[in-house]
Amino acid sequence: MILSHVAESVTIAVICLLALNGLYRLLCSRPRIEVPAAPATSYRYPKMATQDTTDTFEIEGLRAYTLSKAGSAVNYDFFDVQNHCKNVVTFYLGDVSGKGESAADCRSACRSLLKHAARISLDPAGVVAAVNETLASYELDGRYATLLYGRLDLTSGRLLLLSAGHPNPIRISRRLDRTQILECSPCLPVGILTGHDYVVSGFSLLPGDTLLLYTDGITEARDSNRQFFGEHNLMQVAHQAHSPSPQALVDSILRRVDSFSPILCDDRTVMAITYVGLRSEYSTNRMEVNPAEVSRLSLCYN
Repeated sequence: MILSHVAESVTIAVICLLALNGLYRLLCSRPRIEVPAAPATSYRYPKMATQDTTDTFEIEGLRAYTLSKAGSAVNYDFFDVQNHCKNVVTFYLGDVSGKGESAADCRSACRSLLKHAARISLDPAGVVAAVNETLASYELDGRYATLLYGRLDLTSGRLLLLSAGHPNPIRISRRLDRTQILECSPCLPVGILTGHDYVVSGFSLLPGDTLLLYTDGITEARDSNRQFFGEHNLMQVAHQAHSPSPQALVDSILRRVDSFSPILCDDRTVMAITYVGLRSEYSTNRMEVNPAEVSRLSLCYN
């Protein structure tokens, strides 16, 4: 009885093994299904910017030089010096917030808008307001730009400045042996809020004066101890640079900043505009500047 049960169990086991073996052979004899491999993802890393961006501008009555160093593969600072009207020069320096494709789009939009607006109006407030209204209506992932826009009359030295959230410029006067920050009325960066009222600040330059514009990549450069380069160091370097050449001044500043902070974490741009002056044929357009009045301008270094 027991032997019959064992024999029956062995028979069932053999049948199961034969069935599994047949199934295995059947599966092996079927055509093999090839599953295509997922295509390998190819990442393209942009090349780092190896060359600095420079610009030299010179006309009768004014010389300017700009040097910009990219902190990444793309430089998000933008600048220009223009002469669309006789004896009047307009200029700007801007810095887009953030990085990436939307920041690059914002930079391109700013440059294009400023180029066209400056040809229509000489009013800094009108130009910047027009740029702001258009830029704020774009879908640029919340990007905005700080901007310093200026207009200089080459015959009188009358200077109009508008700071849209940008660092205030520095005035270097060899004639008065003084370096000063020109405090502009604070305004919002462009691209944040439509309908914002932009305010122009008025100053005056003497022949031989140099106006220094820069982005926050200069003053916010950090050394190994995480200390900022700051406005004071910038004013000191600018005051001690005795060369009348705008290029020599810009180069000396960037050498000091690069020595202070060798690693570029942000774009660094400096623009120097030296006012030489023109003789006006109209006596009413000649401005005599009182040094006592000039000395009242904001922070000083001498």
